[in-house]
Amino acid sequence: VSSVTMKTTNVAFDDLTLEKMKGSAIDGGVVLSGGKSQRPYFAYGFVVEKKDGTLDLRWYPKCKLTDNGDKTSTSSNKWSDQTDDITISATGFDDNATKCVKCLTSDESTKNVTEDKFFAKPLLTSAEVKALETASTGA
Repeated sequence: VSSVTMKTTNVAFDDLTLEKMKGSAIDGGVVLSGGKSQRPYFAYGFVVEKKDGTLDLRWYPKCKLTDNGDKTSTSSNKWSDQTDDITISATGFDDNATKCVKCLTSDESTKNVTEDKFFAKPLLTSAEVKALETASTGA
């Protein structure tokens, strides 16, 4: 698989962050978009909370925004909310074409890793993730 594609409704991103993901030029609150700019790579991460309360923390260190759309449905007698969907594609970031770094807090070796520590910076290796556990316990 050459990339992993994730689609989400745009509720988590503020306007300036989304413009940066599009590659728009930003000067304060002024946005210049639609030109020949290239969409930049960025890291994207999220949390999946399991029924047992443990977490599946996921980092995708090399992503690009591949689609962003504003969809509004209207007709003469019906109206529906506008939805802003975005599609993010993650590509390989190392020689093994690794796309995602996961931390499963259900495992004894990573049970004390917190969201704040995991998402403080993009993590690229298992050693970096395991170091967070050592830092959490002071071992």
